[in-house]
Amino acid sequence: MSSIGLIAAAMTITSGPEAIARPQWWPDSVRDTTVETGVIKMQVYRAGDEGVAVVIMQDMHDYFDPAPKWEGDIQEQWIERGSRHRNFVATLAKQHRVFVPIRRGYGATEDPGVGYDVATYAEDVLAMLSKEGVERAVFIGRNPAQNDIYWIAEHHPERMIAMALFEPTPWLPFDFDNEDAFAFASGWWRGARDMGATDERIDELTLSRFSGAIPHFLSEEGAQIDVPLLYLSSPPSFEGAWMWANLFAFEDEDADCSEVTSNYPCSVFGDADRVDRLRTYFGSHPHNALAASTRERLEATFSDMTVVPYPFGDEFPSDIWAYYGEVVEPFLARFRQRQE
Repeated sequence: MSSIGLIAAAMTITSGPEAIARPQWWPDSVRDTTVETGVIKMQVYRAGDEGVAVVIMQDMHDYFDPAPKWEGDIQEQWIERGSRHRNFVATLAKQHRVFVPIRRGYGATEDPGVGYDVATYAEDVLAMLSKEGVERAVFIGRNPAQNDIYWIAEHHPERMIAMALFEPTPWLPFDFDNEDAFAFASGWWRGARDMGATDERIDELTLSRFSGAIPHFLSEEGAQIDVPLLYLSSPPSFEGAWMWANLFAFEDEDADCSEVTSNYPCSVFGDADRVDRLRTYFGSHPHNALAASTRERLEATFSDMTVVPYPFGDEFPSDIWAYYGEVVEPFLARFRQRQE
């Protein structure tokens, strides 16, 4: 049966006061719930009822959304891709109490029209945990989720048991008033259709999330954070790089555009003059040096930091989330033992 067929063949489960339809590709242990934080109603996927609390911060996507804004083969591919993340959640739930809070603007989380930034998402998550009676947790995040976790570590370290970062290539902001940089970044990010039905909506979420997202430890000498940190390195070509500059370099190499079109990537890479300006912009931007210093600054800031090299070169394994599970398990075991 195709993935689309699996969506149609849904079964009903009970989560809180309401019954919801759950597709058959959904792990049995994962529940869809809503938590009233005192500010918003937050959609929270959870699994497991005992053990150390683990919070998986949202990266680029809502992996539990079957992406109704996509259709056909693309939707099937998305369901398959998301299944690896969902299985990661289910595996952790065998020994932990797992929470996956969904950001404002995504899924069924209440959307008041403001508050898509790093600090607000972090505060929403902490408020949700307080409502659930969870004072401290291990926070896990991949790629841009690092910024939300850094914010909690810098402002509320007392709420953290530990933190684990997967492939934390620095997502330092680009200059949003630079028309060329915005055209590139927004064009690239609009591919994430689960974020919104329109380009304008995706742009709004992107601008809010990445503007000003520079961790304090990158500029404050002598800062110390007493939170254990697991750092799974990025692939070699991304480690220590500024993510936006790296994404541009990859797109610049791969784009095959002979003229400007209305659709990305040729809306950007079909304009030779714009591409030249972007090469200069990303190549000379001071965030390249700031990104290169991130690993060193982390090691100076976090007294208990475990670094795991990325073992696949620039390749990705068939199931990257299964690999994340293998890496994070011995790290989490440290805190299970302390709890016992």
